[in-house]
Amino acid sequence: MKKRSLLTDFNLILCIIAIFSCKNEHSVDPNQPAIDQMKAVTYSIFANTEVPGIIALVADHKRGFNWLYTAGVSDKIRKAPMDSNYKFRS
Repeated sequence: MKKRSLLTDFNLILCIIAIFSCKNEHSVDPNQPAIDQMKAVTYSIFANTEVPGIIALVADHKRGFNWLYTAGVSDKIRKAPMDSNYKFRS
């Protein structure tokens, strides 16, 4: 009877480990629709104007949301890509 109890406990532990080790690969970022919309807008600006490049930053500290996106070039002659580490002055 003691062997059966140990075997049952062992099987129970294995089942618990298997359940908690499974990853949910289909988790959806709740911000993904907003990110997709912002990418579409920045791409539209880039594609439909003479702007050679774009750096877009959106930060919402209440929701813990930060989004940084770069597209295009920073120098038309050298075709250097935009870099999110550039510093801008106004």
